[in-house]
Amino acid sequence: MKHFYLLERKYMLAAALGVMAVGCVSAADAVNVERFRANRAPKAPLRSEAAKIMRPSWERQYVNEYGEWTFMGEVQYEYDAKGNEIKSVLHEDNYVSTEISEYDEYGSRTLLVEMSGEGESARNSSKRTYEYDAVVHDYCIRRMGYDWSGSDWLPNYFCETNEITRNADGNITEILKSIPYSGGEDMVPAYHTVWGYDEASGEADSYAYYMNMTAATPTWKLYLDTEYRDIKWDRTDGQLTGELLYMLEGNNRLASATVYYQGEPDGYVFVTYPEDGSEGYLMLMTTNDPDEVGMSQEMKVSADADGGMTYVFTQTEYFDEETGEISTSPSYTLREEYAFDAKGNLTRDEIYEGVADEEPVLVSGQLIENTYDADGNLTEVLMRSFQYDDDTEEGEYVEELRIEYGDYVDAASAGICVAKRDVAALHMDGLTAVAEGCGIDVYSVDGSKVAGGEGAVSLKELPAGIYVVRAAGESLRVRR
Repeated sequence: MKHFYLLERKYMLAAALGVMAVGCVSAADAVNVERFRANRAPKAPLRSEAAKIMRPSWERQYVNEYGEWTFMGEVQYEYDAKGNEIKSVLHEDNYVSTEISEYDEYGSRTLLVEMSGEGESARNSSKRTYEYDAVVHDYCIRRMGYDWSGSDWLPNYFCETNEITRNADGNITEILKSIPYSGGEDMVPAYHTVWGYDEASGEADSYAYYMNMTAATPTWKLYLDTEYRDIKWDRTDGQLTGELLYMLEGNNRLASATVYYQGEPDGYVFVTYPEDGSEGYLMLMTTNDPDEVGMSQEMKVSADADGGMTYVFTQTEYFDEETGEISTSPSYTLREEYAFDAKGNLTRDEIYEGVADEEPVLVSGQLIENTYDADGNLTEVLMRSFQYDDDTEEGEYVEELRIEYGDYVDAASAGICVAKRDVAALHMDGLTAVAEGCGIDVYSVDGSKVAGGEGAVSLKELPAGIYVVRAAGESLRVRR
């Protein structure tokens, strides 16, 4: 049962490796709230003749300082016709930062360029490019990062490749992850995932994860001396891009496996799911006695009367690291709770911890109050964070951040064309804004929309002043 003692070390190491591993589901990723939020965030509706994809044109951020709300900055947004954010401009005091993105047909980002400055004075800062697997469309197989040197893009440590090997049935058998060794585009193999398949069922029946211990010539070491054999599935499609113990949702759900430590049987993993097919699971990790549970992980899902959802993850340990003994009473409990409103926006995330027979207590958390307009658009988010006082040994929720959203646009109509970085789709012909085939909006400096149209919009009838013209992911500041 050595794998029980090593599991927490795996959490810590995976957290460090997660910085380099965008395509690999790590233990840390599996309980990471940002990943959890992203997986359950509202998706843009499928396009139809009447479909609208409402997105805010701006957001304004405030932080609570000594009981007063202090304005931090404003972000202006532009979108493509699918509702993807293609441009954001952050104004914070005298600092201006711009991000420009491009996406593939499946909605995955393929390019992210960061710049500082605005308009012709904008300066390149960093760039990232992404390529994805032809079968698993959201799995990144090549990610490159660059910093601007002043005259050229130089690769940095954000680079990574994930080389996939499939068998004759199209199922994944290996993933070779390579990362920069000393900067630049020269990659060295770093991690190697290997899946074995049962000839009769055609399903994966073994899993091993290796780390390269040398830079020049790969020397592979079995990660934590632990591998899994005799794997059985609740369901699988063979597109195995993550870690075995975190395949508990979606098209690949683990049912059971035998744990091997240093080549010898060292326990079992058993997973059960709700009989009604809903989300949730209970995973038991045992010793070589299948009835002796050393650790369990559970996800419970519930819905409220208003359509909101709550997800509760509980990890419970039953072993004593010092004595090696296992009892029926928990030695440690970690519980994470995430609640979403009916529109899919997060309203609460909290972490509780408990030792021995003590009831888990709140150690970290956020409460989020979402405000919507009459059309159901999010207009304000108020965040309260849990703060613990060592002196009183008590904690309370304190207002920390407020975000306002406004000037919603229908991206399905206003964002019908996407400008590439090297194409100036929007330009001025005298006092006429031109963007062929694109929706054009004109705003006053206070953010009010004063004119709009398709393809070309004249500013001649507007009062003298300064206006912002937006179209095709671009914006121009025009003096009338």
